[in-house]
Amino acid sequence: MMEMVRIPEHRRKHAAITMLVLLLIGVVYWWSYSWNFTPKTPPVYGVTFSKPHTENLGLDWRETFTAILDDLQVRNFRLSAYWNDTEWPDDTYRFDDLDWQINQVRAKNGKVVLAIGRRLPRWPECHVPEWAKPLSEAQQQEQILELLTAVVTHYKHDPVITAWQVENEPLLDFFGECPEPDHAFLQREIDLVRSLDNRPIITTASGEFSNWSATGREADLLGVSLYRTVWNEKTGHITYPVSPPFYAFRQWYVRRQGVKAIFLSELQGEPWAPVALTQLSRNESTELMNPQMFHEIVDYARRSGFSTIYFWGVEWWYQQKKSGAPEMWDAATRYFH
Repeated sequence: MMEMVRIPEHRRKHAAITMLVLLLIGVVYWWSYSWNFTPKTPPVYGVTFSKPHTENLGLDWRETFTAILDDLQVRNFRLSAYWNDTEWPDDTYRFDDLDWQINQVRAKNGKVVLAIGRRLPRWPECHVPEWAKPLSEAQQQEQILELLTAVVTHYKHDPVITAWQVENEPLLDFFGECPEPDHAFLQREIDLVRSLDNRPIITTASGEFSNWSATGREADLLGVSLYRTVWNEKTGHITYPVSPPFYAFRQWYVRRQGVKAIFLSELQGEPWAPVALTQLSRNESTELMNPQMFHEIVDYARRSGFSTIYFWGVEWWYQQKKSGAPEMWDAATRYFH
């Protein structure tokens, strides 16, 4: 007959305390979802638009941009002066396509945040022209400073541009095909742009992982991302187990650390998938992002205390609309009409 194994008293107490702590954490986590930090003023909404990403989705980028302005009626844009789309091997700069975008926004009395530098929105994050890839890191940095000078000088007299965003999530060290983060070089970039123009300077950071204070302290505005459901090789799809106070308290804390103002530069509005968006089936796309999920994410962002929100995914909304699934495009009209 087997003897009953007796668990020592101290182990039973430890197990009971552990279960109690986990239960309390669960209760606080559940309770915190009801906390509401929604600003009193109506939110300002905008979008990030990427010409190369639009083309990767198989769309005509001018048609897409026009639809965003005329049909969706967006008036606040975050645009990018991609290095590989701007500077040519003979030290000449081509602004035709970016000029066209900015002129269209101006015609509708809109506003533009212009992102400049090497690391800008959309994969592969660092958009280096082929001619610059063989250069050493030091040589690339000198070229980037020349690029910043050329872009700011070209647009510094255009009132439609409200702020310069210097790089995109420049201190994030685990995402993108980029060199190691260089805080000293980021400071050189910021100092250069300040010397060229007096408009506000933005830096950006991952809302979930980055050190907001380190990224935003030297800028006038800090933009952060907010993603709810993401994918990686180790976990597959996962929804971040954080509630709105996580972002609200981070905002409060970094303001005490010297960050002047914070806004949402990227709010998830498209699926995060292990394959290109064009390879997802209709059902897969709907499972990962649909109007109900989208509205819940926007509500989550507002309850997190953000009053200025730039959506991430407007190009995909239009691609879905063109392929016969206008639900996301139609859902977004709530925030612009």
